Amino acid sequence: MTIRVELFHAPDCPRCDRARALLRELVAALNDDRLEYRERDVIEALDDAVRLGILATPAIVIDGRLRFTGLPATEKLRTALQAAVEAAQRGAG
Repeated sequence: MTIRVELFHAPDCPRCDRARALLRELVAALNDDRLEYRERDVIEALDDAVRLGILATPAIVIDGRLRFTGLPATEKLRTALQAAVEAAQRGAG
């Protein structure tokens, strides 16, 4: 089961740069092949952003669900990613 982690960002968004660095670090640290991370420009992916209810950037979507708008605390984001990995493990077992 693939766990999709998406960062919706905007040009010239300094919090987006910090969110990008944090997500890359956490996804690498979890070292789980099921994590699929991608970055999406909110303007280029406007239809998806509207469907997800994204009103500000950065926005972090995990498995098709908007989980964070703005830059979350590192531990909150780590916990959300770990929970997604654990749920995938339970689903696979």
